Amino acid sequence: QGATDVDRRLLQEACHALGVPADFGSSEAAAATAQALTTECGLQASIFIFDRMRDCVEMTGKRLIVLLSYSSQDVIDAIRGKRWFDQCFIDYLTANGFPFVDTLEKHVADFDSFRCSPEEYVERYYIGHYNPSGNHFFAHAVKGEVVEWLDPKSPAYREGGPLVLRLAAALA
Repeated sequence: QGATDVDRRLLQEACHALGVPADFGSSEAAAATAQALTTECGLQASIFIFDRMRDCVEMTGKRLIVLLSYSSQDVIDAIRGKRWFDQCFIDYLTANGFPFVDTLEKHVADFDSFRCSPEEYVERYYIGHYNPSGNHFFAHAVKGEVVEWLDPKSPAYREGGPLVLRLAAALA
């Protein structure tokens, strides 16, 4: 972001190790390279953590579902057809059998029902982070997969309808 004391040799080595293209031709290009490297480091760290988490989940007999949430700019980029920055992480989750909900995919599908620009679309849901409408969107975007994942399901989602209604009918 305009810093002049960057150790470009170290950045170049990190870029090479992670397969991130490096461009230090201008301060803007160097900042973009550093941002790409930071993102790739975060994704690779997440993969490392999930490798360890899988072992922990298996040892304890617990279950895990991953709910992926995104920034407004990520949503705008996806709507415009740009490659998803976290595709390697999504591929990792898929290949390793982690159940997950990709809300970016849900946003792209939701956008198709609107007649507005991507920027206007994200204004409905974001104020730097989700606003109340965004929280509502997220909850409904993940609900189906979470209900399917639950075992046992909560009473409201068990076959035959809510337990409370069945009890009320039986008492009536």
